[in-house]
Amino acid sequence: MLNISAGGCLIQSDAPVRTDEIYYLKLFVSEQQLPIEEAAIVRSVTSKGIGFNFLRSARENKRLLEFLRERAGAIERFQEV
Repeated sequence: MLNISAGGCLIQSDAPVRTDEIYYLKLFVSEQQLPIEEAAIVRSVTSKGIGFNFLRSARENKRLLEFLRERAGAIERFQEV
């Protein structure tokens, strides 16, 4: 995964996909937690990777948002050093 936000992600892959296809992604955020599962639609396919927009699910999105908050906090702490 190259990039992730509350709205979607960019994944490096050679998989043959087309825009507007829907996939169910499993985001493995730690070994101690179950993966976050998100339905996502392909919005772009470039040499950089596959751009997905998440099709929001309230229960799973809460976990995703918590992961993003924790990640942002870790980045801020790293930048302060």
